[in-house]
Amino acid sequence: MKKLITYFLIPLGILLLNIFLVLPLFKGEFTQSMGSIEAAYISDARWVFENIKDLSWNPLWYLGFPFHLSYAPVFPFFIALFHFILKSISIPHFYRILTAVFYCIGPISLYFFVRYLTKKTFPALVSVLVYTLPTLSLLFLPGLKGEMVVSGFVPWQLLVLAKYGEGPHIASLSLVPLVALLFLKVLRKPSFKKYLLVAILSSFILLINILSFFSLLLMLSIVLFSEMVLEKPAFKFKSAFSIFLLTLGLSAFWYNLSFFKMIFLFEKGGSLIQNLLSLFPFAIIMIPIFVVFSLFVFEKKPKLQPLFIGFFWFLTFFIIIGSWFYFERIYFPQPNRFIPELNLAISLLIGLAFSSILSIIRKYTKVLSILFAVVIIAVLIFLNFQFKEDSWKITSPNPDINSTPEYRISKWLSENTDGKRVYTTGSICFWLNVFSDTPQVRGGADGASYSKWWAHATYQINTSENAPKGEEEVITLNWLKAINVSYAVVNFPHSKEIFHDYKNPDKFEEIEGLEEVYNEKGDVIYKVPLENPSLVQIVDKEKFDNLKSIYNAVDVDNLQDYVDYIEDSGFDQSKINLVKKKNTKYEISADLEENEAIALQISYNPVWKAYVNGKRVKIQKDVIDFMFIEPEEKGEVEIILKFGRTWDVWLGYFITLITLLYILLKFRRLKMPHDIKEVKTK
Repeated sequence: MKKLITYFLIPLGILLLNIFLVLPLFKGEFTQSMGSIEAAYISDARWVFENIKDLSWNPLWYLGFPFHLSYAPVFPFFIALFHFILKSISIPHFYRILTAVFYCIGPISLYFFVRYLTKKTFPALVSVLVYTLPTLSLLFLPGLKGEMVVSGFVPWQLLVLAKYGEGPHIASLSLVPLVALLFLKVLRKPSFKKYLLVAILSSFILLINILSFFSLLLMLSIVLFSEMVLEKPAFKFKSAFSIFLLTLGLSAFWYNLSFFKMIFLFEKGGSLIQNLLSLFPFAIIMIPIFVVFSLFVFEKKPKLQPLFIGFFWFLTFFIIIGSWFYFERIYFPQPNRFIPELNLAISLLIGLAFSSILSIIRKYTKVLSILFAVVIIAVLIFLNFQFKEDSWKITSPNPDINSTPEYRISKWLSENTDGKRVYTTGSICFWLNVFSDTPQVRGGADGASYSKWWAHATYQINTSENAPKGEEEVITLNWLKAINVSYAVVNFPHSKEIFHDYKNPDKFEEIEGLEEVYNEKGDVIYKVPLENPSLVQIVDKEKFDNLKSIYNAVDVDNLQDYVDYIEDSGFDQSKINLVKKKNTKYEISADLEENEAIALQISYNPVWKAYVNGKRVKIQKDVIDFMFIEPEEKGEVEIILKFGRTWDVWLGYFITLITLLYILLKFRRLKMPHDIKEVKTK
């Protein structure tokens, strides 16, 4: 009966409580918060569903980019698969259901971890009920209160899921305590099957969200050290390292070298390599102190292991977040996103604290200790229900998506631009490809772009910062022309768009040649006067050779030279035609004369290959990272462009394949002694 209560009824109760608290999350399609990044995940899922046979190159974002550099694959592929199986449920609805399910699993995962760690049910249940309350990080980060006053007093992990769209982060974090539990088991009683299970779940977390994988590495490192100070440090380290290698091997098909390059060099939130290196002097001092302190306090004291793990989990994430919050030091990109991890650690510590109080009371009177436990659990359950209204409010679906500027503008662009490239910013660019297939300059995964000139152009168009006085309008128009934008969406101050990225939207009214084609509720769409709106142009080879590098976004003269080169009206652009056969294959037919070449305003990537009348020719990169092709032939030419895979992508596939073969061979060897024994017996 005790096992039934501990391992079934209590987890069932936790599940039902959390389902009740986020019930609206299982309904509807879209969030109320149109500033949410969940739009990017939904766009990815839609892309996967509609292009499953041709995924490698996505022409809709960042002037074209390799799709494998987008977000981790589990969410978009799972949602696309569910939608394929059950088409009556839309992709956005499946996104909400999937995030809701994982959110409800998280507290159960925490319960089983604390239960295994402490061998007690009370601290596990207290930890869970504290974790599902409005964030206790307010005690250490009082600045969070303002956000909660506006958004509602709900657990921070629910707030970032429902308001900011951190669904994959919270989903993968929900599995971290379960992996920590299994990791403890494998360190104590190792076997290859346990190694493999931990590696599979760890790679699953990595393939859902890389931020949670960073958290997992930090948390498992602390769990590992807590075991190493007890006994067999070398053996346990070797076991952990084996699991780590298996995890990387299983994930290498997606997390290849180019993906890690993107992660470590992407500047948003701070360069990861630079910030980690800045920790080096601090680490040299603190790591020896940490080791000596741990050995002195915790060595061969298994009863203190829960405190060790809880305290150092808390300390790790408090340092990451507190350094940013109090001292504006960033050691991990976007440290504020680790607040749910801090809440998890705080919940564990509170569970341990109440368990210690209960143990003290039990020494004097068993009846009073039972009463204490019942009262604490009852109060925590009662408090959870008190915040139901705020939880339902923040998780309720958008009641009228059709009235939002994000939807209205996306639909207008889809119906009126004939597939031409558009310029959007703010929340419009996040949601555009949820509702349409209109190609745009930006997208929802900034680090994924191969070319960075879109970012320079975007910043200048939005802000005109550092532009020479009187040149703001000229530079804005020239950037729109340079990146082949046919329509630009501009949000004025009274627009209901969320972010209002434009510092001076009035400048667009002064730009000569822009034609206003849409104006509603502060959102204006302008048609840009392009000489040729096609992505392919006949250009002068000599002018291309004479182009000078554009050294920044306000390089007026060199930018003007580039626009003059690409907009040269001396060529008959009717003699060239571009046909997209699929995302990874284009065909160009042209009638060229002496010294004429082809400019293709799609992001350059070394994987693209060009064949002119069946002969391979080199694709060059122009001064803003578009493609340039010199066919070296006159007259009628047929050019085929194909996008393949880089060597590091193939290397990633190979590593995962080798890992899978190793696993199969390992299982075969594990079975061999048993088979031999049976033969001898016969």
